[in-house]
Amino acid sequence: MRGNPNIYYSLVKSFCPTIYGHELVKAGLLLGVIGGSDKNLAEESTFRETSHVLLLGDPGLGKSQLLKYLH
Repeated sequence: MRGNPNIYYSLVKSFCPTIYGHELVKAGLLLGVIGGSDKNLAEESTFRETSHVLLLGDPGLGKSQLLKYLH
């Protein structure tokens, strides 16, 4: 995957393939999971902060399926 010049598009298309379209929503969810900052509690313990996502839209668009796939 490292040598793939279109890794971004490959990841977006492979994310939750049961939902057709919504590439911007899928990209936003993926970037939210991949990005983030480390939080240092002590010198020995670090963890990633929890990301919070709110999806709004009409019923039947697959919002719950996208979030379940992300989890």
